[in-house]
Amino acid sequence: MPASTETPWWYYSKVLQNIRVRYMNYQSHNDTLYQTLIAQLRRDRPWGKAYVSNLLEMQKIASPIGAKMILVNLPGLCRKESRDTSEYELIISRTRVTTENFDYWVEIKLFVAALLKELGREHGIQVIDVSSAFESFSGAQRIELFTDEMHFSDAGAREVANAIYQAMASGVK
Repeated sequence: MPASTETPWWYYSKVLQNIRVRYMNYQSHNDTLYQTLIAQLRRDRPWGKAYVSNLLEMQKIASPIGAKMILVNLPGLCRKESRDTSEYELIISRTRVTTENFDYWVEIKLFVAALLKELGREHGIQVIDVSSAFESFSGAQRIELFTDEMHFSDAGAREVANAIYQAMASGVK
């Protein structure tokens, strides 16, 4: 029987897609896959072009109405410096991050941070670096700020909001 070209019904549900992604991550422990994904972290790739295009489109919409666009460099759970520490073991044991995909999450965060900085410089958009506000958190305390490798818990969201507020109140550019 030929494979169906129709989109599965569950594809339209973000919740079900997320569950599928999580399931596939548990099933996939292929280091080569993550090395390939790391190699694709380039601005000239279709996803990179779309990311930049979406941000610039927002800027184009905001400017004529007098709104100021601000880019926010958010922290990620995985950091290079935690690789050889007990924090690494905690991340692997308490989250869906695996030994195979840890480096991918580190690299994607570094790539996005550099891209936001470039866009800010190229287009005169302010970038607030929330990542630096999270540097004082480590180990279990840091893990409690995230629900997974890139999304924040309630406590993490409060820290993000506070860092943005502090940066804007002090007029940081």
